[in-house]
Amino acid sequence: MGSFIQDHLGLPTCELWSPNFRFPTVLGLPTGGEHIPAWRLVPYDIADFDEWAYVRHDNAAADPTRAKSLLYRELSSAPTFFPVKVRFQGFVASARLAALGNWAGAALEAKSARQEITLRCGDADEDEGVWESTMRAVDNIKDYIYCVLGAPSKARAGVSHLDRTVFAQRRVFTKVRPTNRQLPSALREGDDPHGYCERVAKDWKVTSRLSMGRLSPSMVDDNRTVVCDHTAFKTGDFVDVGVSVEIVTFGRFDEKPRVDVHFCLEHVLLLRPADEEGTEAVAGTYVAQNVVFADA
Repeated sequence: MGSFIQDHLGLPTCELWSPNFRFPTVLGLPTGGEHIPAWRLVPYDIADFDEWAYVRHDNAAADPTRAKSLLYRELSSAPTFFPVKVRFQGFVASARLAALGNWAGAALEAKSARQEITLRCGDADEDEGVWESTMRAVDNIKDYIYCVLGAPSKARAGVSHLDRTVFAQRRVFTKVRPTNRQLPSALREGDDPHGYCERVAKDWKVTSRLSMGRLSPSMVDDNRTVVCDHTAFKTGDFVDVGVSVEIVTFGRFDEKPRVDVHFCLEHVLLLRPADEEGTEAVAGTYVAQNVVFADA
């Protein structure tokens, strides 16, 4: 599910892309005048955020630097909490979506291994307004968290929204602890052709997979999607990306907090390939395992 970006008129931006890139039904957006619940739209104004979400601290968190989370106010009440999830649409500028992401096998780098994707604006004139609303939502989400936690906002002055991108990432490995040591590996045959993971198996394990799918060309009329892997994605593809919000805090209790806010990948859905008819073809890169192959 997740929440959609809206423009200044309250319209979901997934309906405002140029005509070839509108897939509201595929994305699960109510149509035909159906009411859209308030929690499913990211507020356009930061002043409305406090009614939409709040930051909660979890005293039982295993990692104290990641003990805070952004939750839906309307849906969450103890003991059940629902983290905010946001859906971005855009064109792939770059991606490392293989099962091991950007990890090249060095044991010391397993901790920072990640899958990642960067989205950019489209080239059509009508896409500019969509991207302006998208970047406004990105800024508002982060600024709301900074404000609540008493941290300074990150400087963005002088950068055009058209030149900005949306970056999302996901940790590849889970730290092996006594409480999760028995969890099975989520790797499949072919995910680790060099056998790198065996080197770090005592300390790090892949325990979950990034959800990836595409709109099946043979099922466009009924908007069905099928599961795919990272090789289906290339630069210039139009995609839907679902993210959760990770809040990382640093510093001692008597210091002004240092806060980082990251968008964590939950899913990537291919809506229209770059080389499909009606879409401007863009020379790009395919990502296979940890090797990048350039398009011809």
